[in-house]
Amino acid sequence: MKHPFVHTRSHSWLRRQIGSVRKLWFRWRHGKAPFETRYFDTRFVCTLGDSVSKGIAVNTYDNRQLRFLMDWARREKPDRFYDIGANLGLYACVLVGQGVVASAVAFEPDRNNRRLLERNIALNRLEERIAVRDYALGREEAELAFREGAQDNRGTSRIVGEGESDGASAGQYAVTVMPFDRVADVAGETLMIKMDCEGFESEVIAGMRQALGRNRCLIQIEAFDDDNAESLKSLGYRHIGTIHADQYWVNF
Repeated sequence: MKHPFVHTRSHSWLRRQIGSVRKLWFRWRHGKAPFETRYFDTRFVCTLGDSVSKGIAVNTYDNRQLRFLMDWARREKPDRFYDIGANLGLYACVLVGQGVVASAVAFEPDRNNRRLLERNIALNRLEERIAVRDYALGREEAELAFREGAQDNRGTSRIVGEGESDGASAGQYAVTVMPFDRVADVAGETLMIKMDCEGFESEVIAGMRQALGRNRCLIQIEAFDDDNAESLKSLGYRHIGTIHADQYWVNF
């Protein structure tokens, strides 16, 4: 049996050095203003004020993860890609735009992130191939409190846990939560799934057990611990590797 692969960084040392030079250039050229750039030959509107957006601009953000998914998709020919916690659309736009998967569904309940997601989809003329959903995924249908991430890291938006909710907080509002199995009736397909839900991953998995059991899947899940391991193993999944904080699981 192969041992799971491990990369502790999402990009190489050389790419990091080149990225530092790109950041200086963009800062001199654009300052804090939004600008258009390319990553994996895909167009994005970026700013240097947000860490995710900056990482895209300097061509370092999740570089190894994207290369791994593209290689896997070229080999396994997935029917579609599900981007759960799509943020500004990096994964969906790159994977669909580069033709390694025919279509994608992007879930993004954060209002501001979703506007950027839709803008980047339009910028790459992918409106017919990437569907956007404005609700979050979870164990059961509900209305839950949602808190937007800080302006310098829009990737930290999340469902607010019990006892944390404060309806008066800026950037906090109610969002609809739906189980994946209720909104996506898929069976007998090959699926590629990326999950980045800021600690809500176990709830998302609980709401998609039917889909995870009925399809041939690769899951990329952001996880800083092994909390989801037993749940995935119970569905027949095995851990094949880790890149930075992203774990990879398959059921075939």
